[in-house]
Amino acid sequence: MAAMALPPSYQRVHDVKLSKSQVKRLRKRCLLDECEEAAGPDLLFKVHRGLFSALPFENLTALREDWVSLDIADIIDKMCGPDGSSRRGGYCFELNKLLAVFLLHLGFQVQPFAARVWLDDGETPRLPTPPLHTHMCLLVNAGTTGPPYLCDVAFGKVGLFEPISLEKLNQGVLQNGHTRMRLESSSFKTLQGLDYDTYMLWVEIDGKWMRGYSILPVQDLSYVDSIPLNLKVYGYFESPFTQRLWCERRDREHIRILGSHFLREAAGSCQKFSIESGKHLQQLLRSHFDLELSLAECEGLHRLGEAEPGEEKWRCLLELRQRDADRFKRFHFPVAVAAGVVILVVMWRAFQRR
Repeated sequence: MAAMALPPSYQRVHDVKLSKSQVKRLRKRCLLDECEEAAGPDLLFKVHRGLFSALPFENLTALREDWVSLDIADIIDKMCGPDGSSRRGGYCFELNKLLAVFLLHLGFQVQPFAARVWLDDGETPRLPTPPLHTHMCLLVNAGTTGPPYLCDVAFGKVGLFEPISLEKLNQGVLQNGHTRMRLESSSFKTLQGLDYDTYMLWVEIDGKWMRGYSILPVQDLSYVDSIPLNLKVYGYFESPFTQRLWCERRDREHIRILGSHFLREAAGSCQKFSIESGKHLQQLLRSHFDLELSLAECEGLHRLGEAEPGEEKWRCLLELRQRDADRFKRFHFPVAVAAGVVILVVMWRAFQRR
């Protein structure tokens, strides 16, 4: 009964139950076979790899719309579609929420955590203050007596291909799929003299070590806590997710569209070039991500990527979101009119039978 007292939006975000239809669509989307395997490391690794490889990291919804839903039903509808054939993805609060809910369904114990994204070398801070909590990751108990695993399918695509056991904490460099990483702990003291530890994920990028993100392992995260954190990502103009299109996948090859720049890495080769136009962007999204966007929308996305920071970029973002709002109105107005006509006919017939 206490859960029913939550506001409707909180209740939906807090709901982590999956229907049989949702599980079926998710399995098809991520190429995960039905199995009776018990919750354990093997199944955890299989699921983690499946979601990482199948679901692109992308921020299209944050550029199109004024809000990004964290309701699990909305996430599955977007990423899986009605039959598991959707090609959409999402960013950390969506992708890792989906991973968490699916692992819970499979019998794992899952705890989400908020993370600070640093993206610096540890010597020269990127910001004059600690960064905001703009990322979400998971600690998962794999059903064994050992320590939990750090799981994260959505730190861009430089992140974890496979879970990292906390046994690897402070054990030096480890190879995680495509990337070399280190997971380290550091001790700190509050002004009141209380000791606490943080976990820091380090990632090697282009031969240089960078701080990825940090979590405070004693500060857990409820799913409803992610509502204001998510707002910082899609609702804050200076967020990297409102500055440009970010669409990235990594399976046999690494493909990334970042604003007006394209990257392709495969079998030791690397291809980079500038995206010349909206039509060029439309072709790249179709051929590399199987995404069909209108030419007008791709032109708007290209203008956003090319725009200078400040008023020009803000105007491009508002134009993109207004275009989606107009499309919503154009679709729903005739539907509303038709529904109104049907209701009037039913009421008229009911009146005539009196």
